[in-house]
Amino acid sequence: MGLLIDYFVADSDTDAAKTIDWPGGPGEGSGRWQDRLLGRRGGYSVISEKLIEPVVVLGSLEELLTGRAFEAQLADPESRPVIALRNEGERLVFRIGEFLVTALRGAAERDVLGLADDWSEIEEFSNRYPAEDLKLFLRDFKVMCDGVEPHQAVYCWVSV
Repeated sequence: MGLLIDYFVADSDTDAAKTIDWPGGPGEGSGRWQDRLLGRRGGYSVISEKLIEPVVVLGSLEELLTGRAFEAQLADPESRPVIALRNEGERLVFRIGEFLVTALRGAAERDVLGLADDWSEIEEFSNRYPAEDLKLFLRDFKVMCDGVEPHQAVYCWVSV
């Protein structure tokens, strides 16, 4: 059994939490890199993915980008708080912390894409994602973060 993961932008925690009961999440897509989709449904722009989960894997990206240790991220209640939960964690919605979103917004695209080589070597990927494929996610995720308005935040919907 795999994960279904959608990253999306919403106006509030309340709006994002409403997606918890959507069977397919806030966006459509198979979650495979080749089929990844920046599309819209229910008013949400999404990036669908299977292996880039919001805690450990995204935490490793934050550490590479900002130097902020994973332990410091875990200790920060605003880093990636769970804003909705169903079935003992089988479905979750996280808010992606402003620290990471701001760092991505402030970074040059070439610098963000340059993280792909080191990021592709983390244990959680187990050599399943080459750096060139991760660059696609990084580019799209940076574009998503760059487009966040002051009243919005980036969220992650996860289904086991």
